[in-house]
Amino acid sequence: TMTALKQSHSVRLNDGHFLRKLGCGTYAPDHISKSQAAEATKVALDVGFCHIDSAYLYQNEEEVGQAVEKITDGITKREDVFYTTKPWATFFQPEYVRPAPERSLKKLGLHCVDLFMIHVPFAMKGSS
Repeated sequence: TMTALKQSHSVRLNDGHFLRKLGCGTYAPDHISKSQAAEATKVALDVGFCHIDSAYLYQNEEEVGQAVEKITDGITKREDVFYTTKPWATFFQPEYVRPAPERSLKKLGLHCVDLFMIHVPFAMKGSS
């Protein structure tokens, strides 16, 4: 069944939801255009990836968000996609904690993400 398949390829989280073991990361080196990151994400959704992972550091959340618009186009359902993103280490100061996910959501064009996780296990001082 679809439920058995979903469970065998997933890890059950504490809240009962499932996180796919295999996801599509959206990092692309500087020599790759941001539009290619969007296209790669669209292809990932087309071939069945259900976990999309991005981060502020990748500087392509807006383009990845355009690919995730496939959800609003009806190609896939939002509940079938597990979306993660991460703040950078300079956003751990109290005044930046709330604006970091808000900035990501705005760029992505989403009202929520499934997991907002720490990218690196240390904080850094930012430049203004």
